[in-house]
Amino acid sequence: MAFHGTGSAIEGDRLDTRGAGKNFGLHFGSSEQGSYFARGRAGPGGTGSNVLPVVLDLNRVVTVREQGMWYVGDLIRDIEAYDPSLAPALAQVKKDYQRRLDNGDHDLPSIRQLQDALTAAGVDGIRYQNVNPSEGPGWSYIVWEPGKVISATSGEMLFALGPDARPAVSSDASVDSATGQSMRRDLDSLGY
Repeated sequence: MAFHGTGSAIEGDRLDTRGAGKNFGLHFGSSEQGSYFARGRAGPGGTGSNVLPVVLDLNRVVTVREQGMWYVGDLIRDIEAYDPSLAPALAQVKKDYQRRLDNGDHDLPSIRQLQDALTAAGVDGIRYQNVNPSEGPGWSYIVWEPGKVISATSGEMLFALGPDARPAVSSDASVDSATGQSMRRDLDSLGY
């Protein structure tokens, strides 16, 4: 089980993983971490604070250091250090990022390019050990692609590409076996 804290209303598949800017994607962590971010993003008097419990369907996760700000150059270095076999898949991203940096361009195009390169290489998540004591200890996970996050309360796929991308859900909120039972795995059982 993982949690996402937000100061916004949570409505079905409306969370946007591709528009997360320098955060690289949506971050999920312990209930303590989710609550910390929900409180920090709440409106006056705590209004709008929401914590979404989820199950993450991640099959290949790379580990990086806690970045604070999620800059592409730092991420590429950490990913290559964790898994050198990914270096060829990241070569063009690295080259384009350096060109953008030299030209003083914003690195948002590089973030999207890195997300796409990781997805093409079979990586569907990033994890990091949370180091800010006020946020709470433990692993945090970053997800950027649709279909990797399942609501722990409804069994509904979040970040779906559209209505046809949602799995069939039975009355007991278990995900249809055609979608894959891996979606109900607990993060601790992923073996990472």
